[in-house]
Amino acid sequence: MLDFRIMTFLELCNQNSYTKTAQVLNMTQPAVTQHIQHLEREYGAKLFHHYGKKLILTPAGELLRQAARTIAADTQSLKRMMQEGGKKDTQWRFGATLTVGEYVLPPALAWYLKQAEDAHVFMTVENTVTLLSMLQKGEIDFAFVEGYFDKQAYDYTLFLQDDFIAVSAPNYIAPKQSLLFEDAVKLPLVLREEGSGTREIFERVLLEHNMNISHFSLPYQIGNMQAIKYLVQVGCGITFLYRSAVKKELQEGTLTELVIEDFKLQREYNLVTLKDSLFSDRYYEFANLLRGFLKKS
Repeated sequence: MLDFRIMTFLELCNQNSYTKTAQVLNMTQPAVTQHIQHLEREYGAKLFHHYGKKLILTPAGELLRQAARTIAADTQSLKRMMQEGGKKDTQWRFGATLTVGEYVLPPALAWYLKQAEDAHVFMTVENTVTLLSMLQKGEIDFAFVEGYFDKQAYDYTLFLQDDFIAVSAPNYIAPKQSLLFEDAVKLPLVLREEGSGTREIFERVLLEHNMNISHFSLPYQIGNMQAIKYLVQVGCGITFLYRSAVKKELQEGTLTELVIEDFKLQREYNLVTLKDSLFSDRYYEFANLLRGFLKKS
């Protein structure tokens, strides 16, 4: 169990205010100050820089926050395992970004659950920003993430790679016509909401071409993958997403891949955990089981 002063420190990191931290923890503001001062004496390092009312973590403070988050999350995992009689591999609590959670993992999870009938799987499907926040709060143990994240702040391992492609309705442009990327931006675009891994990847691609979303003639933002695919299928524009997300539609011919001569992109799905978790090896073993099935199938 974490020292109560460490819990105060973590809450202060979240609230960035001594007053708000005291309110959340139902304690006095001087008590919050005393807890932080005790930790600074204990570790012999300054934890925060004070700029007026603004708090900035020092490098030592950031190191303590990362370690404390991991310990807090591992404590919750350990508690669940002990309540299950010490069984390590019966409960999996994780997150996945939309493409991974809806289109990549389900066949592998179905296979796994048939092999391990006493296992319990709790999967949250959210965008990258939300999942990393949940991971930091200990609400999930690990996450399968598409897109970019701060690789210095987490431990991670490659899960799978996937092609990032452009698709449209059949005959939306002339059959077999190839495009340049500068031609594609003249077409209406249907894309995901801000915070999603797919959106962030596409925005970085645009930056590499000295462009942004506003270069598209009609950019539409839709927070649902099925809705995006439907709008593209009926000719409302084009979209960029992972091949696995449209595998079925490409096979059925309701969507077609656009050939863009100067656009070829492959991106990673990573398994992300808090730094130095005691249970990282356990999470990696689970991911390896799922990956092995997906590669065979």
